[in-house]
Amino acid sequence: MGYDKGAPGQHDIHVIDRSGVPRELALPNLNDPAKDESNCVLDAAGSYIGLVQDDSVTAVFRVYDVANQTFLTLPAGKEFTSLSQFSEATRRRREAVRRRRRPGTGSSRSRAGSG
Repeated sequence: MGYDKGAPGQHDIHVIDRSGVPRELALPNLNDPAKDESNCVLDAAGSYIGLVQDDSVTAVFRVYDVANQTFLTLPAGKEFTSLSQFSEATRRRREAVRRRRRPGTGSSRSRAGSG
């Protein structure tokens, strides 16, 4: 479980391991004392932590690799925001919406006007 906590403009991300007795994980380099970290999102396995890091000039979505204790380099030219998600359920929902929007996929919407 992850959450952000702190004074306005100076939040930090806290991650709790709930697989046994709940305990906060020590994650070096996750929080930067000069930046505001918020909007924590975890992948299903807890291997990656997404967050928005704000230095009061630019807010940037970043992904922290728990095993390597470093931030990943995200692809340039792609849009990542505080709404970015890692969950399999989110991916499946997005794919279902895309299939419904494509003509000729067999959905009731695509057949309604073809008759």
